[in-house]
Formats: sequence, C-alpha cells, structure tokens
Amino acid sequence: MRSAEATVAGGRIVDIRPRRHHRNDHSTLEALQRLLEGSPDDTLLTVLRRLEPVRWSELSARSELSSEQARAALDRQLDDGTIIALDPEGISDAAVLISEEGLDALVGRALNSIEDYVNQFPLRAGLPREDLRSRLKLPQRAFSDFQRRLVDAGALIERAGSFDLVGRQVTLTSEQESQIERLLLRLSEQGVRPEVDAGVDPELLEYLEAQGRIVRLAGGVNLARDTYDAMVAGTHALLNSQERATLAEVRDQLGTSRKVAQAFLERLDTEQITRRVGDARVLRR
Repeated sequence: MRSAEATVAGGRIVDIRPRRHHRNDHSTLEALQRLLEGSPDDTLLTVLRRLEPVRWSELSARSELSSEQARAALDRQLDDGTIIALDPEGISDAAVLISEEGLDALVGRALNSIEDYVNQFPLRAGLPREDLRSRLKLPQRAFSDFQRRLVDAGALIERAGSFDLVGRQVTLTSEQESQIERLLLRLSEQGVRPEVDAGVDPELLEYLEAQGRIVRLAGGVNLARDTYDAMVAGTHALLNSQERATLAEVRDQLGTSRKVAQAFLERLDTEQITRRVGDARVLRR
C-alpha cells in the first residue's frame, strides 16, 4: 500500500502469532531479522527460544517451515546439542523441546525454587516433586526426564519424593531437640491410645515423619513408629485368621479407641495394605 509520498504498509509477515514485546526491543528485532533472513536451522531455533519449553507439534507449526525442513533442522540441532528433547522416548508430536540456553535457565529456576522453599521450611526434606513440576509448568514425561538430568549431574538430590539442594543439612535448635525428645517419650508411653498433639509445631511433626520416627494419621493422631508397625502386624494377624474385620473388631484387637482405629484403617487403605468391603476391611492380595 502506498500514499502519495511513501509506503505505509506492505512487506513480508515473518511471525503470524507473535508474543507481546516492548517497542523497539533489540532482542525481538534480532529474532525477527533471523526469521526473515535465516536458514531453516536459524528459523527453528529462533522460534524455539521464544516459546520454550514447547512441544514439537507446536514448534513445527509455528516455524512455518515445511515438515521436511523442520524435521531436518531439528535433527541437525539435536545432534549438535543446540536443541534438547526432554523425552526419553525420542521425538514425537508430544515431545517437549528446549534450547541449550533454555535448559540452563530452567535448571536455574528449579534450583531457585528449591532454595526458596527450604529457606521457608528448613525442617522439610525439600520441595515436593509435584510442586516443582507445577512451578516449572512441565508435562509429566518431560519433567521426569528433566529431573533425571539434574540428579545424574549432581545438581540436586532426591529424597522421599522431594528435591533438595546438594549438601544441605537440617539443623535443629536445642529447643527443637528438647521438644522432639519429650514428644517421642510421650508417644512411646501412650502407645495405641495417643492424645492429639495440638500444641506441637507441625514442622517438627513433618520432620519426624520424614525421618521415619513417627506416623501421622488423620485427625491429629500421631503414633510412634514402633507402635504403628505393631498395629499393622496385629491387623495382619487378625485378617489372616478371619479374612475380614469391622472397625470395632480391629479396635478391640489393638486395644485402642474408635477414633485411632478409624484413622489407622484409613491409612492402611491409602497404603493399599487393606481395602474396604462394606463395613469391613480385608487384606489386599
């Protein structure tokens, strides 16, 4: 389109679905220039850097290359490590791709997220796996590959379904150690009839559970680990002898209260030790 004196429109569209950007942004202008003048490899990499991490199906479509050009450009850059597939099964439409620089940035985000979390909750084993995946906005399979890379590289450690910084150790204060000693002694004395520990710091309870020293049940019921294991053994013996048992029968067998027995059986159901059939429990085979 031309006015009487100058061209006011026209030219070649190089990105039909651009992201929002600041006017005259230098990096955006460079990216558009590469899209206009670059080779298929340049084009694919430029689009990837603007979308990453991104599924192969979307990257191929957004590059506006032919399917043959896009796949050839991808294969070349997979071979030289410029592009990385976060998928142990190889390239498919659902495979998530990221550039080498993008992967470094993603690792940085992961480590920063873990550091922020353990600074906020210093007694916990680390940032739970699903929390980290949600923060990074990665599909399940891509996240599994990503976490494997980080663990194999020694960038972080995995324990009890959580991720922690390498070398970090949980340090208790003398007051926390005293609280733990008093709590464990009380739980040991109370056995299968524990009182609800409403006044105990929840972070200390979570720490002790992660250490395998207590078992936390619903309703604020906490058991010493030895007590819980003995209750599991007693329930196994009961169900082996009569195949099924009601809540009242389990309660009487264990010598505990109805509240504790109910929370205990719900835990066994969750751990797939037992399953509910009507108003009774049976062992899972």
